[in-house]
Amino acid sequence: MAMMRLLVAALVAYAHGAYCHKYVMISRGRSGSEIESLAIAALTKSSDLGREVMGANNAQMAAVKDPLKRMQEWFTKMCTENPKSYLVGFKFKPYIKVNETGFATDSKWTDVFAWLKAQNASIVHNDRNSLDKIISGAFYNASTGHSAAHCHAGNKECVAQHKNARFKVGTEELASRLRKMESDRTNTLALLDRFGFRMLKVTYETLLLSKADTRLAAWKDLIAFLAPRETFTEADLTRALQSTERTSSNHQRDRVSNYDEVVETLAKTPYAHLLHRA
Repeated sequence: MAMMRLLVAALVAYAHGAYCHKYVMISRGRSGSEIESLAIAALTKSSDLGREVMGANNAQMAAVKDPLKRMQEWFTKMCTENPKSYLVGFKFKPYIKVNETGFATDSKWTDVFAWLKAQNASIVHNDRNSLDKIISGAFYNASTGHSAAHCHAGNKECVAQHKNARFKVGTEELASRLRKMESDRTNTLALLDRFGFRMLKVTYETLLLSKADTRLAAWKDLIAFLAPRETFTEADLTRALQSTERTSSNHQRDRVSNYDEVVETLAKTPYAHLLHRA
């Protein structure tokens, strides 16, 4: 009888594709992870994938004494409360120190990734043009207290604030900031590679800004990676992406009042390719 119950449970799990598959999106700030997480949840029939369980910035993450325990409790809570959620997971901002060989300098974070690997968690590494991240961050910092980080669907006032914003981007240390961002990205990927995660790399530009056919293909690849049995149409994707309004500009010049200075600063550096073409 016990064997029969196990067999029935296995067949039911197979029929439904099982539930509560562990997933983490690795993404730095201002990279589109909010809207991407909402869309992934909608397209995979999952619950609440957008929480920043370990914190939203360096200070909050540094204050977490036992991130492994916090993560384990989060997965247990979400799977208990949402037993038929295909994915359970969260967003992780990699604001942790990782050396060039791919080792976290604080062992508490090594423990986190070792546990995720043991659980066969799926990792999505999300990225965006680093200069666009700086520009987006400059807008957010300049408008703190006046404008939300994201605009909910239908909030015309918020959209207008975002689209009409003009601000300066500091250029004195711009190249060094981009160099640091590039180094951090390389080290984070080295850490993920060292653990041998099942991982997919995606970008803000492809998932959110590309032409309709390219965007749909990218989302098909992403959902096939996370939830192979799920299917969806372009209309489904459009609905999934409607939770927040797109407010990014078509060209960096549209937002940055000292754009010519930015161009002059980066023109002869390894980061000139991050400038939008005319």
